Amino acid sequence: MHFIISTDNKKPDRSTRRLIRSHVMQGINKGRPRYDRRKKPNPIQQDQIPSPQSAEVYQDPNIIPSTKLIVAPDPSFAQFAVQVDSLAKLSMQMFFPLGFLIEFDYRDKSWFHDSIRSDAAYLHLTVSASEVFMGSVHGRQHSDELLSNRRTMLHFTKGVQILRERLTGVDLQTKISDLTVRTVLMLAMTAHLMGESEVAQKHMEGIRTIMDLRGGLRFFESQKILIELFRWDLGLALQNNTTPIFFRDTFLEPLTPFPTIFNPTPNQTNNPFLPHLNLDPTLKTTFHVLQNFCTLINTSITENPQRRLTPDIIPSTLSSVMYRLLQMPCPPNSNNETFRLGLLTFCHHTFLQWQDKTLPFVFFPASYQPCLLSFMEQYQHHLDDAGEDSSELILWLLMVGILALPPLPAFQGTDLWLRGCLREWLEKVGIRTWEELRGIMKRFLWVDLMHGLAGEGVFGDVLKV
Repeated sequence: MHFIISTDNKKPDRSTRRLIRSHVMQGINKGRPRYDRRKKPNPIQQDQIPSPQSAEVYQDPNIIPSTKLIVAPDPSFAQFAVQVDSLAKLSMQMFFPLGFLIEFDYRDKSWFHDSIRSDAAYLHLTVSASEVFMGSVHGRQHSDELLSNRRTMLHFTKGVQILRERLTGVDLQTKISDLTVRTVLMLAMTAHLMGESEVAQKHMEGIRTIMDLRGGLRFFESQKILIELFRWDLGLALQNNTTPIFFRDTFLEPLTPFPTIFNPTPNQTNNPFLPHLNLDPTLKTTFHVLQNFCTLINTSITENPQRRLTPDIIPSTLSSVMYRLLQMPCPPNSNNETFRLGLLTFCHHTFLQWQDKTLPFVFFPASYQPCLLSFMEQYQHHLDDAGEDSSELILWLLMVGILALPPLPAFQGTDLWLRGCLREWLEKVGIRTWEELRGIMKRFLWVDLMHGLAGEGVFGDVLKV
């Protein structure tokens, strides 16, 4: 080993410099070794290939084992990973657009991306559900059409088979685990997309049984799963005009209090809202809670994009607002009933809506249209007593009704009626620009993230006619 010692300012001689460079460059810029074309690769012998039985496989301790998850050399699996990865990236934005505003606990492993890595049944059913979803988007409505794809049926059958094995096993903790709840919920979603409402309801009843075995909602910790449970429970109840499976008995399962962060402000409490309508106090409080929720969402996006909501805000708002509205008794065609349906319609489009996919809201047209018609006639007969707020409320009720109406041929007449009424009331109030109408919408309930583009599109279409 050479040691080079320099104690003066003179430049080392040429041989010394060469020696220094050789030591400095050792192991650097070696490049890739050239392939020797003269060498022939040794053929791999059959006995050198490990059999699937003898190969070591890494086992994640969080994965529920299943001996039935065997991936055969089927060409349909060639794009399997790509399909699941693409769906995982779009899942939050597509299934729940507000989800990206929530700061979830990193220890909560129950969201979509974690579940498809941890459970074979959920993985298969997610792929089949994505195929069914795309089929429904392209106009295939019947279950036979949606399951006609061989790949869809393969994953659906495999997922159900693995889930059935789990539920017939002896391990109770596995039967009532978070992954089992999510898997059954995926089955309910698939049935809902195929139009099998009764089947979806039975799956939700099964989830209710699992929740009871776990001690009820108060012992359920995963905020992610609670969001999905409430969304599907409320969605099925609104579609079929049935009773939700949660908070049926308010004595055994009391309604959730309103989130403290959204409590009405003194300004909202002291300034009467639409006093001539004689609205129910609980209904007005619910409106103010939703109003404060919208303000938080809108300011989070525009003023502080990095701000995130705490995980409990969405489930606590869903449970305290929507379940309370569903259980609130109001006389038919009354002001309270019209306003209650308007709030439910807004909540449906905000919390339950999927991006680019209007889910069925079947009972809504039959209930909403006569209530709104009665309210507008009442306004016409009491023009002197009705203030400007009433006409703006009608504009808001018409707009949220159009946004929530399913784009189905059966509701085309209702859609035309709502749009015609909106055009008429825009002329009465003197609204000529979208910014003017948007300002009115935000004085009531409006989330730009969910309603901005769609509302502007409706406004443009109405003015063209």
